[in-house]
Amino acid sequence: MGKAMSRMNKFWYRFNAENRAQRILSEEKPTVAPKHPSSLKGIQQILSDETYDKEKAMRKDAVLNEYLKKVFVVSHDQVVDDRFKKPSDKARLPTERTTPVSPELGYIEPINIPKGKVTLKQLMEVLTHHREHPEVYTVERISDQYKISNENAKNILEYLSVFSIYMKEQTPTLSAGHKISKFFQSQKSSQKALEDK
Repeated sequence: MGKAMSRMNKFWYRFNAENRAQRILSEEKPTVAPKHPSSLKGIQQILSDETYDKEKAMRKDAVLNEYLKKVFVVSHDQVVDDRFKKPSDKARLPTERTTPVSPELGYIEPINIPKGKVTLKQLMEVLTHHREHPEVYTVERISDQYKISNENAKNILEYLSVFSIYMKEQTPTLSAGHKISKFFQSQKSSQKALEDK
């Protein structure tokens, strides 16, 4: 719908463009936009002022023109601070071209950890230490070591746990020769059953 409307708009703007342009050009003087009443008052005050000479204001003053020719602007190069300079193309290139090391747990660990907070890495350490030595790493020791409340330490140990890996018991596999001989035995037994019928 939008494409069709834009095509219609183009057609509408181009419709009868030459006649409209001729009509505007044939007007003797373009109509001036109306002035705001406050600006009209200001213009009337200037024109009604007896000291204001309109011809003098419009005339070029030769003395002032001579003064203007004598004025020279001298500029001195200032020492520009390097911080505000546009960097060169070489400076824009990365200085270190090695691949960034991916963090251990998928995100970058914060440097400063506020009191009462624990990072994911510290949480994993707490859980593994408590699992290995529950009598040594008690709730009180964990809350003192990581600066968290006793209630939070208790909740961590109660509701969170580290993943455990359970290996599947390996069953003895049959050798290829044994499988083939078993297959042929089953085929022979099925043929005997068919012959007996």
